[in-house]
Amino acid sequence: MVSPESIAVCLACGNEWEVRTPGIGKKRKCPVCGKYRVRMKSEMKEGEKPPAPAPASAPSEPPATETRPPEENPDEGKNEEPQQNGGGILLYAILLIGAIGAGWFLYGAYRRRRAEREYYEGYQGY
Repeated sequence: MVSPESIAVCLACGNEWEVRTPGIGKKRKCPVCGKYRVRMKSEMKEGEKPPAPAPASAPSEPPATETRPPEENPDEGKNEEPQQNGGGILLYAILLIGAIGAGWFLYGAYRRRRAEREYYEGYQGY
């Protein structure tokens, strides 16, 4: 049997577990519900009872939802426009930066050609 000094009780869900390092005053977290409302079993008063333990299947299973067969209506999806995601702004920004870079490259190439032509042919004052 494990001593009450090493058993922690969750006040939210009622889960009891054996802690690795027993002691009072350390902040503990419930492994089932994740809340910090935890007391050691030795700290609990004689008349105080922990809440009723939650069913074992509750934390591990998501809540059940009703499943209905899809309603068949052939005219339902025809008039709706397709939804667009938010990637349009990012794509626009990338294309804009690429276009600016291409323009910068072409302008630099134009300036280099013009400088070479002026060097070899001499400046004629266009």
